[in-house]
Amino acid sequence: MRNYKIISRFIVLHEAWESDSDGLFVEYEDGSKGIVLTSHGREYEAEPVELEDKIREYINLINEYAEVLKQLGLDCIFTQEVIESHTPKG
Repeated sequence: MRNYKIISRFIVLHEAWESDSDGLFVEYEDGSKGIVLTSHGREYEAEPVELEDKIREYINLINEYAEVLKQLGLDCIFTQEVIESHTPKG
């Protein structure tokens, strides 16, 4: 693991998993920036695609929640159109 300075910390949610919730946006000694996540308590340098995958996971969960609210006859502020407009392409 390279040495780094933390720029900011963020929460990473994992479906059905209560550990490894810390994510770090870091600057390495050489000036490059990156993402550090944890797996089973150990830090590793992550690829940006991992955060894109998490966003897709979150959107799928939001869609499931919105569908339940719709089935109850309730409005949800997260319409499919809004969700799709904020979904990373790829």
